Amino acid sequence: MIVRVLTARVLPARAAHFNELFRAKLADLEGHPGLVYAKLARRFAENGDEEIVLFEEWRTPSDLWSWTDGHLGTARLLPGTESLIDALTITHYEGRSTCCPTTWTCR
Repeated sequence: MIVRVLTARVLPARAAHFNELFRAKLADLEGHPGLVYAKLARRFAENGDEEIVLFEEWRTPSDLWSWTDGHLGTARLLPGTESLIDALTITHYEGRSTCCPTTWTCR
């Protein structure tokens, strides 16, 4: 398993448009072969900025490679989305265990 975490900071004036574009891209992500899990989360900073976190879990490195077209350090975003982001970080991790959300048993 490979875990990919995208973190983006969006200024308040751009947040609504960013969320609209990002959710549209999520539909594409959710249908991609090899994706085990995706979770979009957000929080608001004291200054009003919105921090977005997208957790992705991929079955194999090849599946993630296919999704990113070989560009692991680049987010796949709809046109216009990147200009709305103030900061973007992409981090990859090796998954060490799997928990089944229906039973919450871990392997």
